Amino acid sequence: MYLQKLEIQGFKSFAHKTTLEFNRELTAIVGPNGSGKSNIADSIRWVLGEQSIKLLRCKRAEDVIFAGSDLKSRLGMAEVSLHLNNEDGQAPIDFSEIVVTRRVFRDGQSEYLLNGAGVRLQDIQLLLAQANFGQKTYSVIGQGMVDSILVSSPAERKEFFEEATGVKQYQIKREQSIAKLLATFENLDQASVVMAEIEPRLRSLTRQVKRLERREELEREVSELQKLYYRFRWHELESRRLQVAERVSGLNKSLAKQNQSAQELQNKLVELEQKGATPDSWQQLETRQSNLRNRIAELVRQQALEQAKAQVGHIAKGQGEIAILRQQQSEISEELKNVADKLTAVGREIISQQEALTEAAANQVKIATSFSRFQLGGYPWLEQELESVVAEQAELKQSLVSATSLSQIKELVGKFTQLEEKLKILLKRLKQSGQMSLTDLDRLMKEREVSVGQVAEIKANHKSLEREQLSLKERQEQLTRSLERVKNELGDKAEVTDKTKTNVTEDLVRAEAELKEVTNSIAAYQSESQGRQAQVFKWQRELNTAREEERRLEQDTHEAALELTRLETKLEDLDREMAQEVSPELVRVIKEAGEVKSLVEGETALELQRLKHQLELTGGIEPEVVSEYQQTKTRYDFLAEQMDDLQTATASLESIIRDLDATIEKKFLVSFKEINEKFTQYFKVLFDGGKAQLVLQRADTHKEEVELLPEDEEATLADKSAPSAKEKFLATEKIKASFFSGVEISATPPGKKLSTINALSGGERALTSIALICSIISNNPSPFVVLDEVDAALDEANSERYAAILDSLMDKTQFITVTHNRATMRRASILYGVTIGEDGVSKLLSVKFAEADELAIKNSKSKGKE
Repeated sequence: MYLQKLEIQGFKSFAHKTTLEFNRELTAIVGPNGSGKSNIADSIRWVLGEQSIKLLRCKRAEDVIFAGSDLKSRLGMAEVSLHLNNEDGQAPIDFSEIVVTRRVFRDGQSEYLLNGAGVRLQDIQLLLAQANFGQKTYSVIGQGMVDSILVSSPAERKEFFEEATGVKQYQIKREQSIAKLLATFENLDQASVVMAEIEPRLRSLTRQVKRLERREELEREVSELQKLYYRFRWHELESRRLQVAERVSGLNKSLAKQNQSAQELQNKLVELEQKGATPDSWQQLETRQSNLRNRIAELVRQQALEQAKAQVGHIAKGQGEIAILRQQQSEISEELKNVADKLTAVGREIISQQEALTEAAANQVKIATSFSRFQLGGYPWLEQELESVVAEQAELKQSLVSATSLSQIKELVGKFTQLEEKLKILLKRLKQSGQMSLTDLDRLMKEREVSVGQVAEIKANHKSLEREQLSLKERQEQLTRSLERVKNELGDKAEVTDKTKTNVTEDLVRAEAELKEVTNSIAAYQSESQGRQAQVFKWQRELNTAREEERRLEQDTHEAALELTRLETKLEDLDREMAQEVSPELVRVIKEAGEVKSLVEGETALELQRLKHQLELTGGIEPEVVSEYQQTKTRYDFLAEQMDDLQTATASLESIIRDLDATIEKKFLVSFKEINEKFTQYFKVLFDGGKAQLVLQRADTHKEEVELLPEDEEATLADKSAPSAKEKFLATEKIKASFFSGVEISATPPGKKLSTINALSGGERALTSIALICSIISNNPSPFVVLDEVDAALDEANSERYAAILDSLMDKTQFITVTHNRATMRRASILYGVTIGEDGVSKLLSVKFAEADELAIKNSKSKGKE
């Protein structure tokens, strides 16, 4: 790498754009004093990033801008550009040519450009340091710097040798790392302060959020337990309700079936009672039987007469038979009288029972009438019929009192029976119309059934007595007729022919057979009548049993209906309770879920009450707390994460700094040793003998540590909390700021014995400085070196030695020198002359000696030809 072009515009005396081109050989810049030739060296120092106004020979930053003259006004901007050839890649950048530009404006604004792109100063400094440029030391050596190196203190020479040994790039990186580390420490401190401010509030919010989480947990437990508890209670009640409803339905069906059975029995009884009346066939059979008996008796008498004709003794027998018949007639008459008395008594009993039945019917009518006063408002016709029945019943009762004959009583009994049937129909219609309660009707029906049964039994007895009376009358009549026939037969002739006897016998056999047949029919009918009566009694018992069962079913149905109502009420209460305690969605889930198999309701209720109590103790939390907690927690976590990242970055930067310290120390010591050897060598060349060396002063870390912690501050520090990471680092950095504190220069020219460097003369100091500079260039060459009148104090002999050393170093670096020395000018391949006009603007003249030699040779050849 080397400097191939320099462009200056508006910098100090170079008001116009001025371009200087260089090659890899020595370039000399000459000119009278005050022409502005040193401004070229200043422009190079300035574009390389020099910040020292003093080194630039200015008082203010804007003093580098052309200030104007009597003939030319001042400029508003100064700009300098360095064109560096980087074909060898010495600078770590992917450009074969590097253009570094610096601009400054009168308002104080400045900018740095790298190949036309804006960059920071530290970017340029790092790039140049990596290319081995010295920012402040030997890359541009100005007037007075040579002597200042020697007269400086060891500590002041420290920076010069840091650049000279090539560790500047590492120091820049180290300084950048330290700056980053300090910024990281600042960020850590700020984050710590913010976290310290946040932590109390975060702890408070955390406690509140934990309470909220506990509340939510309790709410979940309460919800789950409520779901289980209400699910158990609801399904238990619903199951019982369904069972009871099913039972009520079954009882209603059984009641309807039982009612139907009772009604069927009632209908059968009515039908059987209707069939129980004596039919005409029965009367015909009895009449036929009586006739047959009479005929038989007549045939017997005929047979007896025939026999009497044949045997006289039969007459006496007939007379005896007459006596017997008369006796039987007398007995039958007595029996008929008894039967008549019985019939009269039975009739009276029938009347009494019928009166009781009528009285019961009257009671029914009274109940129905009294009930209808409240409920027959919609049935006036029914009320009228009931009142008519009551009036008719009163008339019949009055007629019964005045009745004297059995026929009158029978007639009244028939009317009472009709009246009863009419009442029965009215009561049935009352029941169908729903105007009487089931209990009242059942009680009335029961009373009526008892009366009906009693009346039926008495009627049956009465009919039996009537039949017996009729039979006795018929027998009496038969006996009377028989007696008359016997008397007549006894008076007739006793002659009978065999033929008449035979006919009579045949007629008698036929009559007896017919009588037997009729008697069997009568017996069968009597048996059937008895069976029918037994069936009536049986059905009456079954009807009574059915009514009892019906009443029992009604009671069971009523109780079951009450139980169903209670369960439905409990379910409604439970629904209201669930509506208050849980959400509608949960109510739906509870009802749709299956039945809970096992649950201790009491224990679950106590547990639910306990959880609700804990929920009340937990209290409520504002919804904004959760949002604030999330924001605060997010910020705190972010800061904690940032602190972790910063601490990681801190550790990484500290590790980088330690590595850089090790690299700097190692490289410095190696380079310092080589520079020291070269310094001795060049010193002997320039002085033709003598000795010189560089001595490294080590830093007193113990002393630094004592200074860091003076005794009067130890107590104060003891009372403070542990130092922060930044304080620890700064303390350590102060201790190990450098492994050396300075550089001593020892120089003894030949034949002299000097105690200090200050004892050297001006020329000796100049030669010693040149020896030091050349040793540095030899060991760690910069891409180019600018020497601003370094050889001004040298005599001719030393100038030759100085020029010879430059020749020997030109293969390592590029030299640009501002000089008045002829020996130096003779070795330059390019010579720039600087002059200044009346307008105060420096102008540039250039001479390239190679081209001049060629031109001279050409001129000489042309003259020779002439």
